[in-house]
Amino acid sequence: VQDINEDTDAKLVISLDDEDSADQQVSCMVSITSGNGVLQCADMESNKIVLKGNRDEVNSKLTTAKFVPAANWNGAVSIGVSAQDSGGSTDSTSLSFKVLQVNDPLTINVLATQDILEDEMA
Repeated sequence: VQDINEDTDAKLVISLDDEDSADQQVSCMVSITSGNGVLQCADMESNKIVLKGNRDEVNSKLTTAKFVPAANWNGAVSIGVSAQDSGGSTDSTSLSFKVLQVNDPLTINVLATQDILEDEMA
């Protein structure tokens, strides 16, 4: 389990290796199985991302993968990863994160200047 602070993205370190052939077509699905946020990868943003291509193409896209927790959210996150090659071979694993609560700075909002009449309460 990897700890990250709330409002902080977590880079996903995922790569596929297929000893049969680098040119064999593969598909990889990365999905949030529990937690609150989105996945970002290769210009996509969703709670489930599917990548297809040869091993090197998919691995290149996976280098951009990250989990982005919802703003000010904290808790446990589980991300499932599954892959299949064109020969029917499959593999799966999961990644776990704990999004830690951060004490956000206190802010004071000042009201705009107000006019009141003498001897009256605002």
